[in-house]
Amino acid sequence: MIDSAIARFWEVICWLWNNGLEANPSKTELITFTNTCQLDLTGGNILEARPTPTDNITMTTSLRYLGVFITNNLDWMLHVKTMVSCAKSTIRGVSILGNSV
Repeated sequence: MIDSAIARFWEVICWLWNNGLEANPSKTELITFTNTCQLDLTGGNILEARPTPTDNITMTTSLRYLGVFITNNLDWMLHVKTMVSCAKSTIRGVSILGNSV
């Protein structure tokens, strides 16, 4: 699985390079999906997938993609909690404005 991911990663890097673009390795994350809680990949690195000697891809258990928070077990709780917190902050801000003259 890792070899296939690394091969696809290098295909993307080559395509970007051929089209005058480049990836930002510090913003590149890898998430693996599982239905068990036995895997703990937080903070790990895939050293074989280094685009340069100083950069690497970080493995994570959750990430944000197009405004949606995705976890490795495909649980929606992180996204729901984040959106509820954002809504509470907005309501609090509007209520403060409503009390001003």
